[in-house]
Amino acid sequence: QVYRYLQPFMICMAPATTTNIIEEFVKDYDAEVLSWSGDICKFSKFENPTVEIAPSADQNTAAFDIFSDSSDDESCISCSTVYSVGDVSCISGANNDVACIDDVDECDCEEEESTDINIDESTIAQEESTPVCPGYALVIDNIDMNVRRSNQRIGHTTLSYHFCHGYASENRVDSTGLADGPPSGTLSPYDVLPSKVDIDSVLDDFSVLISRVLVKYLPEFKMHKESVKWHISSRYDEEMSKKSVVVPLGIETKNEANLKEMAQILDSLSKYVPMTDNAPENGIPVPRVIFGDQLTVARVRGAAVLRSFHITVDKQLDGFVGAISDWHARLCLVTVLVNRQYSCKSASDKGTLFQLKQLVNRTSFGKDPKHNMKATEDFLEAVVFAHIIAAAKEVTNSKNSSVNCLAVSKKIVSTFVELTVPPATPDSENITANENTVTDSVHAYAVDLLTTGLFWYAYRDAIREGDGDRIVRYWKFLAAIFRKEKHYNYANEAFNFLAQIKLLSPRQACELKWARTVNTTGRQGKNIPVDLHMEHLNRRLKLI
Repeated sequence: QVYRYLQPFMICMAPATTTNIIEEFVKDYDAEVLSWSGDICKFSKFENPTVEIAPSADQNTAAFDIFSDSSDDESCISCSTVYSVGDVSCISGANNDVACIDDVDECDCEEEESTDINIDESTIAQEESTPVCPGYALVIDNIDMNVRRSNQRIGHTTLSYHFCHGYASENRVDSTGLADGPPSGTLSPYDVLPSKVDIDSVLDDFSVLISRVLVKYLPEFKMHKESVKWHISSRYDEEMSKKSVVVPLGIETKNEANLKEMAQILDSLSKYVPMTDNAPENGIPVPRVIFGDQLTVARVRGAAVLRSFHITVDKQLDGFVGAISDWHARLCLVTVLVNRQYSCKSASDKGTLFQLKQLVNRTSFGKDPKHNMKATEDFLEAVVFAHIIAAAKEVTNSKNSSVNCLAVSKKIVSTFVELTVPPATPDSENITANENTVTDSVHAYAVDLLTTGLFWYAYRDAIREGDGDRIVRYWKFLAAIFRKEKHYNYANEAFNFLAQIKLLSPRQACELKWARTVNTTGRQGKNIPVDLHMEHLNRRLKLI
């Protein structure tokens, strides 16, 4: 196959030459990743703080009941059992899920005011001469291939292959000066559920995105094009606009669905885990973040539990921190949206997804988004844009060109967006962005479609910008959405991810936020989730 692809380009003229070229390609294929690992070993900073659990207001009840809703009293995770593992205290829930609880000051959510500090030139020179070790993250996914026999018979049927494909991506945000030890603090409810501040921030994002649509599609707003934010700024805009360094790690001919083989896959990846000492049996692993979809992350965690009592350190698989990635989560979010709004019985109801699909002949859009995710998102984008334009004509006179674009956007958000989240504590009430009660069912359908559509659109925009802070903010809403729509596995992974941000070391928390995307073009706003890039690599591999 390789010879057939390379021969037309005159790269190789014979199968023997092809073999030599392949051997040259794979020679020291992971040398760059091993050098990154060595750099981390040199600059690792470990801390061992005391970790305590903050006492609950009522010692006879749980500190908080997470993902609670008004429809049922069951909780996804309840603080019923407290125990200690190493230096970290944990809680176990009703579903045997484990969440670590750490100490965090209540004022951590507020930014401290900047102060003027005089720094001499020698200090600046010393900082500039400090070696940079940004670190790296691992990404793995299963790759399944079926080879159908041209002549099917007993003992000569379709062959099914289940392998594991992976790559490493260098972090674009430098984490050299961050410690590798866990922080101390408590996990507050608003670390895993949205607060009023989070809701206000999301609504501001909605206003910015709506203003882009108005300027692009309505002529009366084109005069405000210069005042529209086409890129929502973040702390690391410059870094996230750089092209990512991606190193393929090849294919493991093992099935990650098998727990034993998954442990063997992690064994082969252990050489990329930095150790603080040259001898693996005596060193301390510096854990690496390993991204994947929900099933892959659960299997990584299961393999680590399987090996947790191994006599040697390097076989215990303590060097991996599984973290869910964003493309599969976005796929689950789109599935939730379609299941809520799409029905084949609504062909005669104007404004419904099924009626609009027939109207514009989007036949590629179906009930299951995973069959054609791109077609589904393209259709949803068109529907959201149409609702925004209709809402703009509803709230203002479109002939009046003096109307401010951003003011109209905020008016649309305040009138047609209903953003409600479950309470963070049993005693608190639901947080609602719009208090208007809607009795018209047609209007309620449009409001729900516009709200969920804008949330999906804003989440996708945060991923494209590579803004880790915004992505974490949207995951707080996703945790509640997945729980409410009974996607319990994704709800649990959402809670685990948000808890990891607070409970893991500062270096790992930074990687969890800012290593979630890769940029293959080196342009601003062109980031894609790491698992989507993995799917692209799988597709290319299947074409060979």
